[in-house]
Amino acid sequence: MSNVDDSQVTEPTVKKDRGISPLWIFTLLAFVLAGWLLYRSVSEAGERIQIYFTDAQGIQAGRTTIRYQGLEVGMIRRVTLSDDLKSIYAEADIYPEATKILRQNTVFWVVRPKASITGISGLDALVSGNYIAVQPGSGADRTTFIAADEPPKDAFDDDSLHIQLEAPDLGSLSIGSGVYFKKILVGEVYDYQLNKDKSGVTLSLKVKKEHANLVTSASKFWNVSGINADISLNGLDVKVENLASVIAGGIAFDSPEGGKPAEELQTFKLHKSINDTDRGISVTLNLPADHGIKNAHSAILYQGLEVGRLNGINFNDSFSGTVATATSTQKWRGC
Repeated sequence: MSNVDDSQVTEPTVKKDRGISPLWIFTLLAFVLAGWLLYRSVSEAGERIQIYFTDAQGIQAGRTTIRYQGLEVGMIRRVTLSDDLKSIYAEADIYPEATKILRQNTVFWVVRPKASITGISGLDALVSGNYIAVQPGSGADRTTFIAADEPPKDAFDDDSLHIQLEAPDLGSLSIGSGVYFKKILVGEVYDYQLNKDKSGVTLSLKVKKEHANLVTSASKFWNVSGINADISLNGLDVKVENLASVIAGGIAFDSPEGGKPAEELQTFKLHKSINDTDRGISVTLNLPADHGIKNAHSAILYQGLEVGRLNGINFNDSFSGTVATATSTQKWRGC
């Protein structure tokens, strides 16, 4: 064995690596990416709100959108039963740019396609599926809402004139029934409800903006639904406003001279027929015993032109003869 001189042994030099390991770089990048994704998720989530519905038909989490005037402003995220099992509880996210619509009087409702004999409403829902519509309100901020069963009456306000008609019953009229002036469609029925005392029905009408000036304080409205036929020995007298009114019901009106422009939500009476409107001058005629009039709604002629029409034939007070009530038009007052 050879002896090694300890003085010839060199001490090892230990150097610390001052660089950063690539593993730490990847870890740092992963944390930064996770933080950015979390921030983006929170910032894009907007405001979480709760909406209560009477039923969940057509409402699906992650698919049913919330729209304002056709623009998507939110999404339903969760649908479940409420704690009392009486309603449907839905959680929704309102996008950040639309959170300002969440106020005390904001209204939500479900838009579903509805088909009737007057047409189809909610065509956009027929294509894209049911969605939640919203009408912004006023007041303090709010995040819990109860959805309306029907859209608010002014939800689709297009500057139309809104008026109301009082009638003893609904008859053949319904939502979507047309409103006609000289057989031209100028509006429609958009709502109806029982009067407060339950004695009749109040119908809500809207007349298109361009025809609103046709309605005055002197306007007379009458029902033109179905077919009006008078059968007598003189023959068959059939009156039809148009095919749409036969199928879906309708209301006609005219406006004698002298009336003032109708006010918003002004109330009028809905007459059963044009003969009940008293649009002209009401007169009473004492008929001879042998008058021979078979049709109680016969026309009154002057030189071959119709200047009025009978409203009915009845006995006089003493039952000694018959009298007829009639209405003549204003312009033939001097006949």
